[in-house]
Amino acid sequence: MVDSVQDARGGRGLVIMVKSQALFNSLMLSVSKSGSGNGTVTSDPPGILCGSDCVESYDEPQTVTLTATPYPGSTFEGWTGCDSMDDDICSIYITETKIVTAAFADCPADYNDDGKVDGLDFIIFRNEWGRTDCLSVGCEGDMNSDGKVDGLDFIIFRNDWGKVCP
Repeated sequence: MVDSVQDARGGRGLVIMVKSQALFNSLMLSVSKSGSGNGTVTSDPPGILCGSDCVESYDEPQTVTLTATPYPGSTFEGWTGCDSMDDDICSIYITETKIVTAAFADCPADYNDDGKVDGLDFIIFRNEWGRTDCLSVGCEGDMNSDGKVDGLDFIIFRNDWGKVCP
């Protein structure tokens, strides 16, 4: 905006007024989730609650700690994009826009819902071995949903062995 004014001595001057707006660099943290399972990611300082709010902006560089919590029937598998990790904890020093991914996996082999894949689940799996009627009646051991309990299902079961399923 340009305006002219008259000073106290009667002279004319030119005054240039500039509207200013405070500008700052916003530092963004974006969290994504991957895998066959599900869970939430929360942040400290608060701001991210991913499920629903997976992006947060920060006005200045700072350390953000993320925590992954798997839903029942899922396990937390790991992080990508962190500066440091400790199990379900991810630390990031935000100096620029960052993208972090939390991976969750299903825990379908916990047939008896006791929170772990162990020998009791294997007994259930073994009792369904060889079934071919799973498409019509459903079988817990048919882990790849092909209608039968066979060697392919055993490979999937074996990969889940020892998982803790909250």
